[in-house]
Amino acid sequence: MSDLLLRDAAARPNTWNPDDSTIDAVIASNTPVARRDTKGTFNEVLDVRGADLSRLIGASVLDGHQAGGVRSIIGVVKAARVEGNEIIATLQMSSRPELDPIKRDIADGVIRHLSIGYSVEQWEESTVAGTRTRTAKRFTPREVSFVAIPADASAHTRTGKEEMTDITIDRKTINRQARELGNRSGCAAVLIDGLIDNEASIDEVRAAVLEDIHKRGSIKITSSASNQTFDDPEFFRDSVGEALLHRIDPTTKPSEAAKQFIGLSIAEIARVTLQRSGANTTGLGADGVITRAMNTTSDFPAVMANVLDKSLRIAYEAAPSGLKQVARQTTNVDFRAKMRVMLDSTGFLPEIVPESGEFKMGTMMDASESYSVATYGKIFNISRQALINDDLNAFGDISRRLGIGAAMFEANTLTTLVTSNPTMAEDGNALFHAAHGNYVAAGSGAAPSVVTLTAGRLAMRSQTGLGGGLINIVPDTLVVGPDLETVGEQVIAEIHPIQIADVNPFSKLRQMIVEPRLPEFGWYLFDSKADGLEYAYLASSPGPQLESRLGFTVDGLQTRVRVDFGGGWVDWRGVYFNAGH
Repeated sequence: MSDLLLRDAAARPNTWNPDDSTIDAVIASNTPVARRDTKGTFNEVLDVRGADLSRLIGASVLDGHQAGGVRSIIGVVKAARVEGNEIIATLQMSSRPELDPIKRDIADGVIRHLSIGYSVEQWEESTVAGTRTRTAKRFTPREVSFVAIPADASAHTRTGKEEMTDITIDRKTINRQARELGNRSGCAAVLIDGLIDNEASIDEVRAAVLEDIHKRGSIKITSSASNQTFDDPEFFRDSVGEALLHRIDPTTKPSEAAKQFIGLSIAEIARVTLQRSGANTTGLGADGVITRAMNTTSDFPAVMANVLDKSLRIAYEAAPSGLKQVARQTTNVDFRAKMRVMLDSTGFLPEIVPESGEFKMGTMMDASESYSVATYGKIFNISRQALINDDLNAFGDISRRLGIGAAMFEANTLTTLVTSNPTMAEDGNALFHAAHGNYVAAGSGAAPSVVTLTAGRLAMRSQTGLGGGLINIVPDTLVVGPDLETVGEQVIAEIHPIQIADVNPFSKLRQMIVEPRLPEFGWYLFDSKADGLEYAYLASSPGPQLESRLGFTVDGLQTRVRVDFGGGWVDWRGVYFNAGH
């Protein structure tokens, strides 16, 4: 259950030395101790010959495994050695005055029970007398604590090398101790509930609590901004989603609340969600908890959808369309065609008003173009087998591909709007047309150069509004296909000329965009500040949206990705196209 295990030990009161406040204790032996894991009960045996005592020398002696601060340190391990089938440690108690009553009780044998924490580096599985046995062939004792109630109720003050024996405490006592320990340590209720459901021993409870304290860094998990707790379902789902996302992509930084769930498998997450909903998970393996979590009112489907959405968003935002940089994003409140009205004030030029004369009436001229938002999407399945196998690589790969797919769909849509050369409602001509002064046909055009860029800039600066006045269109972006990428880089490169004739007048272009979906030879100039290409999402759902539900015809989790997206041209004056040779 945890990398850090606990086992009870006993001090030897007759070895108490009042001069230096030291006492000897048997901290480990090879006596079998009953344990439980997901496979059932087993006997745990420590092979003391394989103990690494290097971490134990100088380790803290604690008050009841408390790791919350230095006041819980009541001594230090001065020495340790192996004697026969036991490990003996010499403990030196602190000289702090407030610990004098505790030291007197230790000397008198009133306080005599200890518990050690240790990690196991190598296990050996076997069957002894028909009982499954796990032997710790290599293990490392890491800390020693004095405790009030040991799991080994028969442990007592020892005058010799008595072997430790293990007896079972009734479940009610263990459950009470588990809840008291969890409350004192600030552990989440779901953690303690899970330990109780699995009938964990008090050793396993202590190990899990100590590991939880280590993960949380002794910080109580709350949001200081909103004082949120895991009682809020949305907060719980977000936190677990962050933890699973961290397993998929370790570069992501989880919140403090999410850290307590990092490392949990999909099956363990399912168990936590079931316990939150009040379901009993005792005796259920990975298959059972996932199946039940998928078919009850637990948070499990929502948690899975949450992590899918987070992973999808990362991939989606990492692969944007280059044309988005020269297009304007808007929103639609519904799916009806959006009328984009273009107002032009260039015909509204002030005229002289003679003495006693009248002001002449001016008019605002307008034109309109339209486009609409439509719904696009697809359903995919995550099988129950993939969830049971904890296959987060495939899980993350699906969501990443969905994110990349959504970004590619938007890029394809915007590119099609450029290459299809649609008809403009204002005058019935194509977007790129000689009548619009923004088009050089194939055969007459050429690759980007100072000469051709100069002609394009002049054409754009010469654009006029409906009223006939100049509207000051200034190109700031060159857009090319991959075949013209090198030429484009050369023509806008900044150089430091010696002669005026060598100055590159187009090194001040804001950017060059390479769109691999564009056809060969053609290139575009955009004024990204002017009206031109637009795209829109439905106001309530920008970008791809995920929805999940339990499959009925398919055994697993069905997830639907939906994009409410659309785009169109609202004016031709801010763009110029040279079709090349």
